[in-house]
Amino acid sequence: MDGYRLDPDPFAVNVNTHVSLFRGISLARNNLPIVAKRHDFYFLQNSDSQKLISQCLNAALAQAKVQHLNACDILEVQLEVEKTNCVVYHILEGLEGSAGQDIEDGKKCAERDVREFLLQTSSALEYAHRKVSTMQDIAHRDVKPDNVFRTATTYKLGDFGCFFAKREVSVTKSVAGDARYMSPQLRKACMNGSFYNPFKADVFALAASALHLTTLLSQEALLTLEPLDEEVGKQVRALPCSQQLQELLIAMLAYEEERRPTMQEVCATLSEEVSRLSLQTRRFAAVWKNTMELYDVQSRQSTQFPLSVDFGLGGSFIEVDSQTLLCLGAHPASTAVYELDLLSAKLTCLPSLLTPRAGAGVAKASDFVYTFGGWNDSGSMKSCEKYSLQERQWRPLRGMLEPRRCFTPCYFRALIYLPCPLDTSTIETFSPLTDTFAVLSVSLPSQMERWSSVAFVANEELFVLTVGKQLGRWRINSDREFRLTDTERQCWSSQPPLVTDSLAFIACRGKVEMFSLQSCTFV
Repeated sequence: MDGYRLDPDPFAVNVNTHVSLFRGISLARNNLPIVAKRHDFYFLQNSDSQKLISQCLNAALAQAKVQHLNACDILEVQLEVEKTNCVVYHILEGLEGSAGQDIEDGKKCAERDVREFLLQTSSALEYAHRKVSTMQDIAHRDVKPDNVFRTATTYKLGDFGCFFAKREVSVTKSVAGDARYMSPQLRKACMNGSFYNPFKADVFALAASALHLTTLLSQEALLTLEPLDEEVGKQVRALPCSQQLQELLIAMLAYEEERRPTMQEVCATLSEEVSRLSLQTRRFAAVWKNTMELYDVQSRQSTQFPLSVDFGLGGSFIEVDSQTLLCLGAHPASTAVYELDLLSAKLTCLPSLLTPRAGAGVAKASDFVYTFGGWNDSGSMKSCEKYSLQERQWRPLRGMLEPRRCFTPCYFRALIYLPCPLDTSTIETFSPLTDTFAVLSVSLPSQMERWSSVAFVANEELFVLTVGKQLGRWRINSDREFRLTDTERQCWSSQPPLVTDSLAFIACRGKVEMFSLQSCTFV
């Protein structure tokens, strides 16, 4: 395939549809991790084969039109024709797994995870249902956990192979989807060719998928019952989740299509619920020397807790979950690693680093924490390590291409961005899927102070704030160069900021600074 390097063997194969999935990298996009979905078609002179090829290409076009943060990006389509056979490749962004894989692995979703699954997937579907330019409204028609992919924090809807494009009417007789998540009307259409609303079928399938994720039990037998509503109510009210979420799922699984909410109403209800809950619980921790400052995002008040360990000037921190901070490298000769409970301020000693370091860049992706560079008594470092949250041990990684210290890595779209080396303007990326480094084609401005910095991604843009009172901005994979402006404050931290819809909360020398993403100024 032109411009890509694929693994020799597929990681998934569907023998019935002749579809194979390969992992690989894009050579033209700084070794960006990708997944190549290969469709094999035979006997091109056959009219059925020609129809299937047309459907495959139209599915790629539909997916490309749904340009949403919670929809999988399709980067390119390539065709290879040889004699009577044809191969079509859909080149997709490389993601870590799927909700379906979590079910296979026996990972029962907690209420918070199910809520995020519903919110993010419904957001992509709501966009497709009412906002897709020239292709008009698009129904997915195959919503299921296997088709919802994820990174460490983001769910993304993919595989639009069964899409329906609305033109004059919102009903159809054509059938598609997985029997485990089909609405009653879609099941009837499979048997007798009756009409159904594919948009309301998406609403039903999304709720059925959430039910499967929550219980790890296929609900196909339940969803075929008639009458449906009473039994669904019993099952949903037994779930360990809030009453508001239960009521929404019951409405989405209503037997009659007209009683189900639209995807826009689903998305609005979930957004309101998530905002309310996150404001109640969201905190941000700043650690400086032997003090932790816990900042409440809702009330904007801080509480200080004394710590039993002095983390000095060169500590690095990463939020493992909403209650736990991982702290490492308290000074240049340190290999100590601690787990800090944000509620009790209790420190627990963890397995030590392999190499003494301070001021290392730290990032989390999936079930691993990564440390990049830092400094010790000999100066800046290239060496890197990763820590398995499940196995509780550190392992060495291949070193970075340039030494780096006192910076914050940024995780975005299956890549970790590593800005600010000490002596050059290069920016590296790290792929957690392949444990490999690559250099971005864009560089930091030569006049930018690069001794230390805070970096984060928001709205698909990389922000770099430096100790030299400078701000660099780069729209990822769109801009040719950084835009550089001055700011009124120095910014130094090796702790990743907390990014909300409109603000970035930055821990800087024991204080929490608020940076507005709208005005690009400190608040």
